[in-house]
Amino acid sequence: MALYFVRHGQTRANLEQIFDGQRQNMPLTAVGREQAHETAKRLADLSITRIISSDLKRAEETADIIAAELGVQDVSRDNRVREYDQGILSGQPIRAVSADELKSTPQAETFDAFYGRIRRFLADYREATDDGNTVLVSHGGVLKAYKDMRAGLEPEMHFPYHGVENGAIIALKTDTFSQND
Repeated sequence: MALYFVRHGQTRANLEQIFDGQRQNMPLTAVGREQAHETAKRLADLSITRIISSDLKRAEETADIIAAELGVQDVSRDNRVREYDQGILSGQPIRAVSADELKSTPQAETFDAFYGRIRRFLADYREATDDGNTVLVSHGGVLKAYKDMRAGLEPEMHFPYHGVENGAIIALKTDTFSQND
């Protein structure tokens, strides 16, 4: 069993370089839909049996395209793998934002809450896995949090973070995640 992270396809927020987070909830562009089709082609030889997606439009649309291309029937949504909620920065032009500035951004999610929901998802995934390979369609901030947790770093968000390209595929290890972490 393997878990493959896929970053959603391109959105207008990516093109316009604005904070998208949870509040803009934009669908894919035509390029984003093509990226999802190309990602499905790259996943074709990995025996994918299940797809789990963030419940935000850009991830759902990416997941649905991949599922259709691969013939995967087991597709679910999980709000724990949503992007970090950037509060009132949502819809604003992306700029360098420090962790301290994010902590004081009105209506932004706390780092502990964000990392906590991802950790709970990974622990639940680890405990519930079967023999099949799974694709997780999610967001760059979720991947950053995963990498920080694997490295034993304290929760800290900042922008811009060096995430991955839209449509990227990365194998994730879930062996260290448990409900007690």
